[in-house]
Amino acid sequence: MGDVWVTDEVVVEEIVPNERIRIQAQNLRETIFRFEPFSDTETIVEIENGEFETVEEIIDTTEGYTLVLSGLKAVLEHDLDLHLIEDKHPHDRI
Repeated sequence: MGDVWVTDEVVVEEIVPNERIRIQAQNLRETIFRFEPFSDTETIVEIENGEFETVEEIIDTTEGYTLVLSGLKAVLEHDLDLHLIEDKHPHDRI
């Protein structure tokens, strides 16, 4: 199976190195990624993603960011592609 691509057009509105990244997605929702040092080798990432209309929307968004951050952690720390998105959405593979 080849690579699977999930895309969204985003505008980067602000970058403050080692502190935060603020973006606006295609759906006009603003997302802020805040970075807080936890130790010399660890960082806590907090994600603020605007207001939601339903609990299902909150759950779906939280799950999506959890999968993406977990996958990025595996790539950055162990050079492993866990294929988390592809496994979560097998019928959406290209």
